[in-house]
Amino acid sequence: MTRTLYFRIVLTFIGIVILSCIVSFFVSGQLFKREATAQMLDDMLQSGQTMIQLLKEPDLKKPELYLIRMANQSNYAVTIYNTNGEVRKYDTLPRDNIRPIPNQTIQEVLSGEIYYSANQLMPVAPDQAYVGLPYEQDGKKYALFIQPNFEVRNKQLYLLPITVISIIIGIGSIMTFLLSRFIVNPITKLAEATLEMSTGNFNVQVPIRRSDELGLLAQSFNHMAGELRQLEQMRQDFISNVSHEIQSPLTSIRGFSEALKEPAMNHKERLHYLEIIETESERLSRMVDNLLRLTSLESGQQPNPAELFDLDEELRKVVIVNHLLLMQKEIEYDLFLPKTKIIGNKDQLFQIWTNLIHNSIKYTPKGGYMYIKIKKDGNYVRIRFTDTGVGIPPEDQAHIFERFYKVDKSRDRSVGGNGLGLAIVKKIVEIHQGKIELESEVGKGTTVTILLPSSNAS
Repeated sequence: MTRTLYFRIVLTFIGIVILSCIVSFFVSGQLFKREATAQMLDDMLQSGQTMIQLLKEPDLKKPELYLIRMANQSNYAVTIYNTNGEVRKYDTLPRDNIRPIPNQTIQEVLSGEIYYSANQLMPVAPDQAYVGLPYEQDGKKYALFIQPNFEVRNKQLYLLPITVISIIIGIGSIMTFLLSRFIVNPITKLAEATLEMSTGNFNVQVPIRRSDELGLLAQSFNHMAGELRQLEQMRQDFISNVSHEIQSPLTSIRGFSEALKEPAMNHKERLHYLEIIETESERLSRMVDNLLRLTSLESGQQPNPAELFDLDEELRKVVIVNHLLLMQKEIEYDLFLPKTKIIGNKDQLFQIWTNLIHNSIKYTPKGGYMYIKIKKDGNYVRIRFTDTGVGIPPEDQAHIFERFYKVDKSRDRSVGGNGLGLAIVKKIVEIHQGKIELESEVGKGTTVTILLPSSNAS
């Protein structure tokens, strides 16, 4: 309990409040002590003058009673001296802490001088402050001295500040408890959510709606949880897809390998089964190669040497390489390839052109049409691949560049695809700080546009 952040914040705040009140009390006391003493001396002077008037009032019976009442109410010790050495006390207050008045001062006042300790050059201590007033009555000289009773006055003087400080500490403590919970509770929720996330539960969310730093921290945590949740889903999908893609050719290879063991199988059937095993092995090899290539691109381990080369020549080269496939499916094609130089990784970009032209050939029916065009467009160079293939449904277009995503799994398998080609294309485009656009309509065809920024073009 004592090690919790909540306890430490509460204890720190209360300590600050108490320390501030104590320091303020003593500092203010020192600052106002002299002024308070001067005000007290003025009050004693006025009280003394009032008392002398009462003593001289001829019609007032027993003025001594009024003096005692005034002295007790004001917490002043009132003493009257005469020339005969007589001393009369007009109060009922304890005098244990009242210092005796020096005889020299008494004689000075009896001779007609007014003693006012604030007139001294050096600041007077409160317990040394008193007032002496001379007066005459019935031909006799008297000296009236008024002294403060500090035991009583200090109790009254410090009662109010102590009460105020106690109230401040009490209210401050309550507010500290409440505010500390307001501060600590979100941190506690974050700690609980972090612990929950460490167990593998990425669906956790921190329900904090605040606009301060803690609210920003909660939003960042929720965003992080969402990203981790998405990564975990991608990881699970990746494992599932890889397992499925590997399992399919392995199942075929195992099945036809078992069939080859049959002694009654003729030579023609045996060659046919061997061709199927070879095809499935090649498909498995391509998938592994694509996985390694994509992993290398995403990890940044693959070098990216940039060089200046002729983009139009590279596109003509990829068409020439795939000319036989185009002829086999009787696909007509047009090329609009003006002289264009770009800066980039020639080998990586060649993978893009190869993937795109292979997709066009795969998914364009026999007797279809394909069109490749280069166009300089402002800050970009556009490389457009257009075909009259089967097209991509609108609901699939947003996912077509995701790894292992297939629009039609049965169709894809028949043409040897594994759902990694376009993911590789997108990654290479991103490495070259470019963009990729897709336009497609089912039954009419697809257009894929690669945009390279002007920094890569010349």
